[in-house]
Amino acid sequence: MIVFLIWCSVLIALLTLYFRKIYSRFSDHGVNNPKVVPLFGNMSRLFWGIDNFTADLEVYYNNFPGDRFVGKYEFLRPVIMVRDLDLVKKIAIKDFEHFLDHRTFTDEKVDQLFSRNLISLKGQEWKDMRSSLSPAFTSSKIKLMVPFMEEVGEQMMRALKKKISESANGAVDIDCKDLTSRYANDVIASVAFGLKVDSHTDEKNQFYEMGKVVTGTGLRQILIFLLMSTCPPIASIFKLTLYPKEVKDFFVNLVLNTMKDRESRNIIRPDMIHLLMEAKKGQLYHDDKNISENVNNDKDAGFATVEESTIGKKNVNRVWSDMDLVAQATLFFSAGFETVSTSMAFSLHELALHPDVQERLYKEIKNNHVKNGGKLSYAIIQNMTYLDMVVSEVLRIWPPGSALDRVCVKDYNLGKPNDKSTEDYIIRKGENLWVPAWCFHRDPKYFPDPERFDPERFSDENKHLINSIAYMPFGLGPRNCIGSRFALCELKVLLYQILLHIEVSPSVKTQLPSRLSIESFNPRLVGGHWLTFKLRKMFFLIWSVVLLAVFILQLYKSYSRFSDYGVRHHTVVPFLGNMARLIFRIDNFNNDIDRYYYGFPDERFVGKYEFLKPVIVVKDLELMKKITIKDFEHFVDHRNFTDEKVEPLFGRSLFSLKGQEWKDMRTTLSPAFTSSKIKLMVPFMEEVGQQMIRALKNRFKESKTASIDIDCKDLTSRYTNDVIASVAFGLKVDSHADKNNKFFEMGKKATSFQLRFVLVFFMNSACPAIARLLRLTMISNEFNNFISNLFVNTMKDRETKHIIRNDMIHLLLQAKKGQLSHDDKNTSDIDDSGRGAGFATVEELSVGKKTVNRVWSDKDLIAQAMLFFIAGFEAISISICFVLHELALHPDVQERLYKEVKEHDIENGGKLDYTAIHKMTYLDMVVSEVLRMWPPTAALDRICVKDYNMGKPNDKSNQDYIIRKGESISIPTWSIHYDPKYFPNPQKFDPERFSDENKHLINTTAYAPFGLGPRNCIGSRFALCELKVLLYQILLHVELSPSAKTRLPAKLAKGAFNARLEGGHWLTFKLRD
Repeated sequence: MIVFLIWCSVLIALLTLYFRKIYSRFSDHGVNNPKVVPLFGNMSRLFWGIDNFTADLEVYYNNFPGDRFVGKYEFLRPVIMVRDLDLVKKIAIKDFEHFLDHRTFTDEKVDQLFSRNLISLKGQEWKDMRSSLSPAFTSSKIKLMVPFMEEVGEQMMRALKKKISESANGAVDIDCKDLTSRYANDVIASVAFGLKVDSHTDEKNQFYEMGKVVTGTGLRQILIFLLMSTCPPIASIFKLTLYPKEVKDFFVNLVLNTMKDRESRNIIRPDMIHLLMEAKKGQLYHDDKNISENVNNDKDAGFATVEESTIGKKNVNRVWSDMDLVAQATLFFSAGFETVSTSMAFSLHELALHPDVQERLYKEIKNNHVKNGGKLSYAIIQNMTYLDMVVSEVLRIWPPGSALDRVCVKDYNLGKPNDKSTEDYIIRKGENLWVPAWCFHRDPKYFPDPERFDPERFSDENKHLINSIAYMPFGLGPRNCIGSRFALCELKVLLYQILLHIEVSPSVKTQLPSRLSIESFNPRLVGGHWLTFKLRKMFFLIWSVVLLAVFILQLYKSYSRFSDYGVRHHTVVPFLGNMARLIFRIDNFNNDIDRYYYGFPDERFVGKYEFLKPVIVVKDLELMKKITIKDFEHFVDHRNFTDEKVEPLFGRSLFSLKGQEWKDMRTTLSPAFTSSKIKLMVPFMEEVGQQMIRALKNRFKESKTASIDIDCKDLTSRYTNDVIASVAFGLKVDSHADKNNKFFEMGKKATSFQLRFVLVFFMNSACPAIARLLRLTMISNEFNNFISNLFVNTMKDRETKHIIRNDMIHLLLQAKKGQLSHDDKNTSDIDDSGRGAGFATVEELSVGKKTVNRVWSDKDLIAQAMLFFIAGFEAISISICFVLHELALHPDVQERLYKEVKEHDIENGGKLDYTAIHKMTYLDMVVSEVLRMWPPTAALDRICVKDYNMGKPNDKSNQDYIIRKGESISIPTWSIHYDPKYFPNPQKFDPERFSDENKHLINTTAYAPFGLGPRNCIGSRFALCELKVLLYQILLHVELSPSAKTRLPAKLAKGAFNARLEGGHWLTFKLRD
């Protein structure tokens, strides 16, 4: 056993040393490469199907932006990935003799059919074969093959028209990869082998079935390919071949028998077999100099055409064996079947997605068809400018070869990999490199806005701007694709014939956006290449119907989220969902909430569609408690109302922060809102209240009447504005005397929520992506700049002058320094636990009491000051309004409260402090009841941050509802506060609910004016204190009663985004004797 363990240890040590040596090839020379996995190298994501080949290329191209080339380990083999275009040019053209060959995938002794083809041949043999075959792919030869392509296209069109005529609606969904593979198969059968095959009618003919075997990427082919890449000796020992024996026998017999038959019967047909026979005899030459059509100069067959180098134009005297010719015919078949058909499928796909391009191309085709009397020839095809532009752009976005490979045949100095390198990198003989064509084609340096399909890049006005090295759909240098002219011609003939008769459009099976599948070795779109084909007529109408159908299907899918799981909801209006009554101001927000709460009495929760977004409205108190407290970690965040990148101040406020950032900010700020801190701010509130009372008394004097009508919303907004100015920013502002002061004007602008705000709010809810794109903000830049400058200048002034004032700026300065902590344990006056500052107070839970070491930026602190301003200006002022309103309508309550205020004023010698305020029992009862009837927020919102089981929506449901990550919930505080189950006779204003004798009867989850759980309102103590101080001061001097302008019964206005009473908040104020 010990010997076995020793040997295991030795083996592990040897393997470790071996892998370390293998995987140090690049690091030893300063070449960057991703982390490796032993044995797999950098191939694990490809091997296990996590990435496709193009996504793998992007890892190397995009993740090392400063490198000329980077390294990749293909299992144990080091491979260089070239990123620098100048280096690409040197490798592919200037120093081509160093990189003459492709990599080896098979042993010639084992698999002659693959190893003897033009791709696999090496050195001088490749040069000789290229020279022999090159004349077969000139324009003069290919023009003779166009009639064969046209004939095959016509039989395809007959099959398509038959399918469409037999369909019920005059359109059929077509798998374009299947269609183009059958077309390419029949073209090869005709053009290469002189066979007439109709794969659209005879769907399982032998020729087509062999094509599927040759180009298939089944498990056998993939395993063999990987084994040949990693362990070629093992592949040779087991005599593994890429082509099965049946394929080899089929093509050998087909080629040799056809050649034998033609020789014996003197048959001459201008196809590939004939050209190969000529090549064998040494009678194949470059003869394009004799043709008069201007079709063979550089880009004669289209922009994407590659030029033949001097190697391909040399004369060679060499005898080729029959197997050599069979190997070329098989390669031609394989490339034509798979590569060309895939490019055709992608061309049709892009045309279907871009109807404007398709329509313009159709017009060009139609014009040429009419002009040439329906004839089709090589010259006609090549003279169609827009067709070439479209094809060139398709080949840019979806290149036939995602990368070009080369093998170094003699040591070569690649230079330094990056600017930080201290030595050149020498690539050794036998090592491989890749040129990532896919990545160059999608690099904005070479092709601006690369993801956009834009044929105009290749117009006569623009194509000179293209770097010819960066565009390589058919390779670069002498070892480019020999068949580029043939491929382009075949592709264009197919598009000509299809678009002349057919309109292509996205199918319901078309998956958008377009992405390459990771499940296929060959380039395939996720979901396949499905499109809808319809005979040409009423183009606009068809597209309208298609778009409408797609829109309806999308809406149906969006609006089936709840019905699929038995969750009830109101009838939707397309696109608006359940928001129509709010949008058109038929209901206000509170009425809308009641529709869901009371409209479905037996439900634990119901659904609501906010435009296209599903939102769950929770009705069950136990479920609310779980969501907000017990399972809080599933619902930590509020919904997004803005994008932090667009609106950083609002996006960085405590309300908007998410996850751990919110927790850290809550912990940082929580000590600023404890009773001990707020008690220090009461003198500031009292001072502001006194200046308001003086202003009121002056108005009484000026009116010369015993009473005056007051707009309470204006009065309380000015009071809260001045409190914020003093308590938060240390400014003395008197908005009652200086009515148009800048601080008050800014507050009104930030909280007025006019039409622009409402539109931005709805746009952020319905189409956040568009809102981001348009950079729509909830808060104006003017207000943001005002707050930023005010905050920064105040902080700077205090730090330089060593000013300490017990206000919010001071507390935020302490928070920034990490000097703010919970210290209420030392105060004896008001306990900070439970509901010490009043029944409505929310308790700070453990999240806010933790210690956090985090540095916050000035912008973070400004964001909190801005939030404090807005909340203090609007939310507190409207709550004060509703308290005054209820007191005016209930003089008995007002009188009892006045007596309590008067008694405490006498008892404390006219002094007002935090302790005195919170010992006033009836004051707290009144405030608590007002906050029940008029809660500051009508509903609480949460975002699900990880999937959560909500249980069954009702007793009749047979399945649980899983709310998904990113979906929203709403807790209807307003409706629960008016539910007689929890608050008997809820329409009655009754402070006695909150007396010491009754308040234990209240379900604390049902009472949530300041929220529930850890994400409750951090400023509840401050808000209650400010509200009570103002009531104390007003009632001590003023008697309230309804005004002639007061509308009764009290109802919330439908037209206001904020909570407002119809007719406004007008009351009559009268000085007390």
